[in-house]
Amino acid sequence: MNALQRNDMAVDAVLSNDWLFRGATARVVLAHLPTRTLKKLFAEHSKEIKAASLGHDWETFKKTLAVIRRAGACITKGEVDQGRVGIAAPVFASDGSVLGSLSSVLPAYCADETLVGRILSLTTAGALEIERSMLAGEISGAAIEPRRKMR
Repeated sequence: MNALQRNDMAVDAVLSNDWLFRGATARVVLAHLPTRTLKKLFAEHSKEIKAASLGHDWETFKKTLAVIRRAGACITKGEVDQGRVGIAAPVFASDGSVLGSLSSVLPAYCADETLVGRILSLTTAGALEIERSMLAGEISGAAIEPRRKMR
C-alpha cells in the first residue's frame, strides 16, 4: 500500500465517523467524556458504536467505556491500521475535563507484553508531563502537582 492509498483510507475513515470510535486514541478520550455527551453520541452513532464493538446498547457502551476509564489508558490491536498496536493515555485540563490523548503506535509483530507495558508506562508518563506543562503555563512560578498520580 502506498502513501496515497493510506491517505485515502484515512479520509474515508474520517468521513464515515469511524475515527470517533476506533483505536486507542479515540477510545481513551471517549471514556472520559461526560455522560450527557456520551448519550448524545450513542443516540446519533449507535450503528458505528456497534460496528466498533463498543456496545450494542447504551448500558453495554457505558460499561465498556468504564473499563477503559478505570484502566487509565487504552491498548488496541489492528483497529485503525492492521498489524499495528495503539496505546493511548488521556490528557486532562486543570478542571479535570479530557482534552485529548497521547498515543504511541508500534508494529504488532514486536508488541510483546513487556514492550507494550513499557510503552504504556512511557505514554502515561508523557500524558502526565503534558498536563504538568499546561498547569505550569496557567500558574507561573507555583509548585505544581499533577492532577493524577502515576501508578
